[in-house]
Amino acid sequence: MSYKFTLAAMTASLSLSLANSAVAKGVGQAKVVDEIITTQTQIKSDTAISASRAVEVLKTIPGGIGFVEAQDYLDNFTQTIGDALIYTPGVYVDTTATRESRISIRGSGLNSSFERRGLTVLRDGVPISRASGSTEFQEIDPLLIDYIEVYKGANGLRFGAASLGGAVNIITPTALTRDEKATLRFETGSFNTYRASASLSGIEGKADYFIGLTALSSTGFRDHSTVGSIYNHSNLGYQFDNGIETRFYLTALSDNFDLSGSLNLEQAEAGSKAAAAPIFGNPFAPPIDPGPIADNWDRNLEVVRLANKTVLPTQNFNVELGGWVAHRDLDHAITRFAGIINQSEIEYGVSSHLSGETKLGALPLQWQGGFK
Repeated sequence: MSYKFTLAAMTASLSLSLANSAVAKGVGQAKVVDEIITTQTQIKSDTAISASRAVEVLKTIPGGIGFVEAQDYLDNFTQTIGDALIYTPGVYVDTTATRESRISIRGSGLNSSFERRGLTVLRDGVPISRASGSTEFQEIDPLLIDYIEVYKGANGLRFGAASLGGAVNIITPTALTRDEKATLRFETGSFNTYRASASLSGIEGKADYFIGLTALSSTGFRDHSTVGSIYNHSNLGYQFDNGIETRFYLTALSDNFDLSGSLNLEQAEAGSKAAAAPIFGNPFAPPIDPGPIADNWDRNLEVVRLANKTVLPTQNFNVELGGWVAHRDLDHAITRFAGIINQSEIEYGVSSHLSGETKLGALPLQWQGGFK
């Protein structure tokens, strides 16, 4: 069961209310809502684009485009971006019990295992895919998303040549696009599963801020499948008098879960809750592999990421400049055969995106391009 509470901040007081907004399945989905009515006057911004404004832009793009709003999946206990995209046409997703996702757009990179390749994933227009092309989807919290844009096939090339298989642009909330000043959400269910999420946002003159926090805990369906994670995503934006706009994004997370190993087909069909059994080479000798419980198979990921997007507007086009630095620590005990992954890395990068509209005679032309 799921309970949702939204605290809407008014001028002089806080009032408890349920958020009511139009449900839009989006471009390329089962239903398109032509108009989304909001109760808050939106401030014009190039780093905080509302869902209704994004839909109008996406409608002008030929070819396959997907659009998913957070309100379309929030009542389904969505734990990963794979869960959020599961009903998007042309997108194949596979999410494991440990919340690792495998995503493919129109078959691109379908033979990859985890940390998908073949598509570029961006958050607010700034790439979160690594230079190798892989993406760590556990760095994305579906509760701290406003909407997701899916660019299928060649439409992803607007974000660079590495997006031949497509691109996914995840747009996070800002104070300029959210009606609620504060939100609180609590969910609970089977297997001692608890998830809580809270956010706070505000506008102070030319600056605005958003702070979001989510915590998840569960013992899991099977033995040795405990999950415990805490996730923060925040942003701070500022609009200068000359039209330049900049926004900083901070992501910090600790994601930890135990691994229960594989079962054979008969055990899986029987709904076994047991962890994988030890592997014996000789029944009278110690096991070759004691299994996930004895060896404590687990995966522990810690990430701190700081990113920035700055938009430089001109008369005919916008220049978006992005930059990021991220520190990741991964402690991943798999099996005695596969060994242990224990690595720490610092990643940094820059990106740019150019978009605009001009005319060829009387014919209007739109153009976009970028690199990372």
